[in-house]
Amino acid sequence: MFAPGMLGYNVLAFIGCLASIAILTSQLRQQKLAAVHGVMIPLLVFVASRFSARFLYGVESGQWHDDAGYYFSFGPGHTSQFAGLYPSLAIVFIYALAIRVPFLRLLDLVVPAACAAIAFGRIGCLIAGCCPGFLLPEGWSLPAWIPNSHHFPAALAEGLVAALLALFLLGVPATAFSSGERTGWFFLLHGSARFLFQFIRADSDTISWGPLTSTQVLAIPLIVAGAFLLDRAKATLSRSRSLPGDFVPVPARGLAVADFSRRGRIGGFVRYRITRPVIIALLGVIGIICISRRSAVADNPDPRYFVSTVTLSGPATVAAIETNPAASSTYTVNITVARNGAALNVGVDGTAKLIAGNRVLGSKTFTVLRNENTSTVTFNLSCAAGVILGSSGQGALPIVARVNETDSAPLTVTCAPGAKPKGGC
Repeated sequence: MFAPGMLGYNVLAFIGCLASIAILTSQLRQQKLAAVHGVMIPLLVFVASRFSARFLYGVESGQWHDDAGYYFSFGPGHTSQFAGLYPSLAIVFIYALAIRVPFLRLLDLVVPAACAAIAFGRIGCLIAGCCPGFLLPEGWSLPAWIPNSHHFPAALAEGLVAALLALFLLGVPATAFSSGERTGWFFLLHGSARFLFQFIRADSDTISWGPLTSTQVLAIPLIVAGAFLLDRAKATLSRSRSLPGDFVPVPARGLAVADFSRRGRIGGFVRYRITRPVIIALLGVIGIICISRRSAVADNPDPRYFVSTVTLSGPATVAAIETNPAASSTYTVNITVARNGAALNVGVDGTAKLIAGNRVLGSKTFTVLRNENTSTVTFNLSCAAGVILGSSGQGALPIVARVNETDSAPLTVTCAPGAKPKGGC
């Protein structure tokens, strides 16, 4: 059963998938391509990006789940969303080869649909309470029904930017002589937006690669590739203007049919193209930002509040499902927050994890309400065949509760005597 926030996230993610199908199907029909590709591509990317976002978070953090189904699930869990973009590009590339359509021409049709899906997904993040922005000044807050109402709604801002980018890209012509232009704008603008938004994000579990977050590091090659594609599209259009005739036929390839593009047409409302000096200036601005300002994910906790103590309690023996399929043992995490001043009328939130070594047995978000100092999170553990579910095949191990950056004292748990070890008679 999903929590209300996760249910809202999944509903919006599904709506985003439907919106991307509608947009891509329309784009494909305009190019005389089969509409079925407009259904298949979003569904494949939807599943692949979900898997890769969770899998790559495991690569970055070193924290893994034994249950392979977790990486395809839509319940609570950690993701590296921007890292999911690169495997999605690989899926579109393989699909383009399969249907014998030039990769950049297909990607030009896909990127507006991708922006629509991203927009709905980011609004879903707002409802789920993840990806908060910086702490709002004292006395400022969003409506109470919005999770993290005391934080700037970074997820909502990212969603609005993605929606505007989708509209912008639909105004850029997708013709044979401008192949890669839409993709270039998407790489450049979406990569830049994600890079800059990291400075106002306040995620407690963001992974840093040096002075930058992993999202910012992955955004840089995307920005450079976008500038390169725009410069390439400009050169291609310049060459096309030298061809004779008012209309230039474009030969069909694979499932594509002949497309007639007006010679020299810029189209839409996009008339400016990136030049090499602009690329150099853009990279210079990014460099200055990297040197002069660190990420919003601070090394030290907010001086106005921080998680001071975490205690973990529960039974020393873990219930076995052999005796009762619904059996589980409950472990309680008590969280205490220290505040710097009684006048602080803000809530405190973050992530509580139940950890065994480098494996995450469970993860939940928590909130300490305004004018309160404590909160409680519970986790359930079970044993099967003498092994604690979610562990690396162990029947006894120490577990720790980690809340933001604060750990509890370890608690050693053992499978109940009624659970038979693997290989028993």
